[in-house]
Amino acid sequence: MSTTSTWAWCSTRRSVGEFISYGDLISPGEYRLHSRFRRAINFAHGSQLVSLVDESVGAGPLNVVLTRVAEVGGECLLVGDDSMQVGTVTLDFAGACRYDSSLAMPTDSDSASFDRGLSFFKETLRVLAPAHSLVHLRAGDEDADAPASFEAALAERFVRGCHLLEEGEYAAGTQWVKGIGYGLTPSGDDFLCGFLIALHLRRLLFGENTAAITETVFHSAASRNPLSMSFLQCARRGRVSEKLRNVVTAIVKGEHESILTATRALASVGETSGADTAAGLIFGLESCRVAA
Repeated sequence: MSTTSTWAWCSTRRSVGEFISYGDLISPGEYRLHSRFRRAINFAHGSQLVSLVDESVGAGPLNVVLTRVAEVGGECLLVGDDSMQVGTVTLDFAGACRYDSSLAMPTDSDSASFDRGLSFFKETLRVLAPAHSLVHLRAGDEDADAPASFEAALAERFVRGCHLLEEGEYAAGTQWVKGIGYGLTPSGDDFLCGFLIALHLRRLLFGENTAAITETVFHSAASRNPLSMSFLQCARRGRVSEKLRNVVTAIVKGEHESILTATRALASVGETSGADTAAGLIFGLESCRVAA
């Protein structure tokens, strides 16, 4: 069976591109247009999200990947059990790939490879992360004599929140970090998504019992931003985009070339979203361990 199908206008049957894949966490329902960009169109229903994206964005638990997403119109997206419709375009799931967003750890890895991979990932991210990313605030070397500014206040909140998280004050630390920064999804929310993924990985890799921490962070991070909430819900369940999964796999295997390629792709997501998520992932993996 072919792994792609064709979008077509119902009235003229004119092809508007190929349907590549759809995410495994997309829920049936009626979604309204939330935001439109050149490479992505977001539809929301409460705290649930579906994003129509092009191939440069790639697969994700809530993504529908199309080759020509910019040509898709409509203000409403209807998702059923076996098809979806936006405007006059109908899509049948039967001919498409269903993206599996779960994380499965490679069997040919060991702790030494993981440690080398994480160290190289951290160094690589510092080089590739955008200037406004939270990656560059993790060093904690802010100038205390600098004049008050949005950037200085952001740095103070972020560093304070990270300290609280490191001390095990998960609810308070999350409250300090959530909502800070730039972007449609605030940098702090992206960071917390990465932190939640790290908690999931610590369970998979080290057998740690991180369930209670995960629930505390998730509920403390809750907001009215449907994009943030959708991404946090995915992270809470350990579900990731293809780009983030590629990073995790490369780190676990300790493969430097793969880490470089995957980090470059992740750092290109959004203005700073990919890099901020990566910063949260590193922070969570380096945080003090909890009992198994």
